[in-house]
Amino acid sequence: MLIKVLSAICFMALAGEVRNKMAVSSSTNDKKFALLQEFFNLDERFRETLHAGLQKFLWNGSVTRKHPNAKKNIQLAGSAIEGASLARVFQKNDEFPSGLNQEIEVDIEFMYLKLPESKQDLIQDIEADQGYIKMKLQEDLFDDIKSIGWNLDQYEFDEVYKEVKSPEGYFLPFKIKSIAKKKVAYRDEKQGLRLMAAAVYNVKKRNVDLKPIANEITKSSVSSEYVLEVKGERKLKISFDTVVVVGLSWHSQIGNDWLNRPKNWPSHAVCQQILGSSSVVIAKPSRKNKFDPNTTEMRYAYSQTERKLVKLRSQNQNFVYMVFKIMFVKWIKPIDTEEISSFIAKTAMFWIAEEFPPENSMWDVVDSECLVTPLKKLFSWLLEAFSKDTMPYYFNEKSNIIEGMSDQTKQLIITNIGEVLGDLQQFIPSDIDRELAVAKDIFIWAEKMNKILTLIKDKNYKEALKILPKELILDIIAFYFAEIGWDVIHEKIEKELDRLIERAEKEIDRSLKKVEKELDRFTERAEKEIDRSSKKVENEVDRVKESVVSEVQRSGKKVEHEVNHVKESVVSEVQRSGKKVEHELKRLKRRFRR
Repeated sequence: MLIKVLSAICFMALAGEVRNKMAVSSSTNDKKFALLQEFFNLDERFRETLHAGLQKFLWNGSVTRKHPNAKKNIQLAGSAIEGASLARVFQKNDEFPSGLNQEIEVDIEFMYLKLPESKQDLIQDIEADQGYIKMKLQEDLFDDIKSIGWNLDQYEFDEVYKEVKSPEGYFLPFKIKSIAKKKVAYRDEKQGLRLMAAAVYNVKKRNVDLKPIANEITKSSVSSEYVLEVKGERKLKISFDTVVVVGLSWHSQIGNDWLNRPKNWPSHAVCQQILGSSSVVIAKPSRKNKFDPNTTEMRYAYSQTERKLVKLRSQNQNFVYMVFKIMFVKWIKPIDTEEISSFIAKTAMFWIAEEFPPENSMWDVVDSECLVTPLKKLFSWLLEAFSKDTMPYYFNEKSNIIEGMSDQTKQLIITNIGEVLGDLQQFIPSDIDRELAVAKDIFIWAEKMNKILTLIKDKNYKEALKILPKELILDIIAFYFAEIGWDVIHEKIEKELDRLIERAEKEIDRSLKKVEKELDRFTERAEKEIDRSSKKVENEVDRVKESVVSEVQRSGKKVEHEVNHVKESVVSEVQRSGKKVEHELKRLKRRFRR
């Protein structure tokens, strides 16, 4: 009996411990899921903010001097645009005080040429099933470059044409990347980038240093890397991959094969829509020729279609992909950061998303436990691909994207994936406060940059001056004029003057018409008034004339009467004087007689 009691007590204690562990585990998983959701929401905001800021930075300035139609033919790409970009902070990097990889990576695609359908014969297959081609060059391509908006003159075209043309007349992709390398090389003589960083971090310009650490040609792009330091502390690593592409005004066979391949998602109609009526090739030769300056190999690429596919995914799918990429970056990529690309994780997600559409219940993740199912699918797909030594490119099943990877790296990847699948819940990051803090700092950087660029773009200088450090204001004004260049300023002034002159001419024309109408109205009124005044004057003249005549007549009579009166008075006076004289003469005569 005692043994039973003791056994019951032990069982109850054990059960209680299990319940406590389950409660702690459940609580931990809830917190883990909440932190991952917070990280995902931050990543979504970061993607939108960075995209907006980069658009303003790239599409306004030196790039658009050579390409007024920049928005159409210069595309931002990569995880910074497609999402899950901040996942890279989970990669260890002792170069930063946090010990984490504080990096922003952006891909920029430059389409410098688009061939019309009439020039399909210029594209010739090398390995058709692998998507490799070569392109014949001819001088009238200058017209095709101009037709998509590039503002080049014939001399500039001729110089590039000579450099990128092989003796056999084919395009040399390595050469065009060499030209791109020179164009994107770090130049900050006027310290504009430092000035922007100083404004973002709200410090003096002398406290900021932007160091170029790489500018090299890779298999498919020109890779440029910069390190940003503030007051001697490393804050950020910024990486740009510049990809040169050639547009084609028709579908490739590989694109048609992908379109017609049976899939659960998207529908054929949607695939037709996102594939469009064109395709692109990039300056990416095969692995064996990637550093051959004389290779003519290029390859079809579908990054534009990839971006459209990503936009069709649900938020739950994007959340799962972010967690998957975090785990990939944390547990797989460190095996060999050079050989292992995040493109592998991206490829796995494309294949699994095709098999399980957004509405599939597998993507209904409401807690940490729900994450296990889709993550297991993704890591199992990777394990199978590496075990078979074949990972098909999503848009071309015949192309193996891990071909050429060393056997040692593949085996280590298989081992690590096996461990992850052995206890997925354990490998889903739980304590991510440090990573979240670093990600928030990166987001704040992008947010401030976008705000400053937005205020400048909108010419809201009053608000811009409020948020910029006072000691930077004069530097910013000086940089603005120096960086843009007087030729651009002159061009802007001319455009503004033309606009003002046009407005003035329209205003003058309206004013002249108004004055003409007013003159006509005034003339009509004046003529009527003159007519009325003329008649009034005539009447007044007649009246005055009659009055004068009447007055003259009255005066004549009066004068005549007066004359007669005077005449009578004179006669009378003369008569009186005559009598008086006569009397006086008589008196004198009498006197003389005496």
